[in-house]
Amino acid sequence: MDRAGAAKPSEVLTYDPAEDFGFEINLIEGTMTFEGGFKADITEILDRYGDETEDPEEARYIIVEMPPDGLWVTIDLSQVGPQQVQGAAH
Repeated sequence: MDRAGAAKPSEVLTYDPAEDFGFEINLIEGTMTFEGGFKADITEILDRYGDETEDPEEARYIIVEMPPDGLWVTIDLSQVGPQQVQGAAH
């Protein structure tokens, strides 16, 4: 069912955060800082099994809450350059 104004599958854009905008993930502080100074909180750090961890050395995924609307984003740290992640063995 088509909705007026809805993107069609061929129009949906994908992007690679590492290429499309700059950011730094700090696992110790629990923040993701974007170019320009915008910060978002890391709400969970997950290990390779998807279990929550507090150990940055075990971090494989992070879940970030983007204000103001509370959009939740999951980031696979194996897809992010090591220079963009602080506090992890990577």
